[in-house]
Amino acid sequence: MRPSSITLAFGVMLVAAGLAAFSFFLKFVDLYISAPVQGFEFVGMAFLLFEIGLWCLIAAHTRQGRPYVRIAARILFGLFTVWTVLVVITIVSKAVSKYDYGTKFYIDHSITVLIWVCGLIALILMWKRDSRAFLTASIAPDEPRTS
Repeated sequence: MRPSSITLAFGVMLVAAGLAAFSFFLKFVDLYISAPVQGFEFVGMAFLLFEIGLWCLIAAHTRQGRPYVRIAARILFGLFTVWTVLVVITIVSKAVSKYDYGTKFYIDHSITVLIWVCGLIALILMWKRDSRAFLTASIAPDEPRTS
């Protein structure tokens, strides 16, 4: 039986994917409204699609009880933490500047911080004792078990 912490982690990861999809939608609307399109906007949108796919993939593998998902999620969370630190530095540096960047800038970057919080919650839930037991018990008998 799947523990409630795994089900909750699955839900939190889907919320993070939904926030990333909302951020993608905001970027798409901004591209539609604004006339000059810069190339890095398309790169940012491609990364958001990749992020949405990774959130859904990790969520599905967590729900299935794959034993490697905790390590993969921890590595991806570490990479996302570096990105979030850079975003927070950008927010702080632009907040003290005299130029007004508009609310879209702050909303977009706040979504990144919310996604990071979702990742932290999901990672904590995946490392709870009952989650650990569920994820390590799902190793098939024909696969060699490492110590």
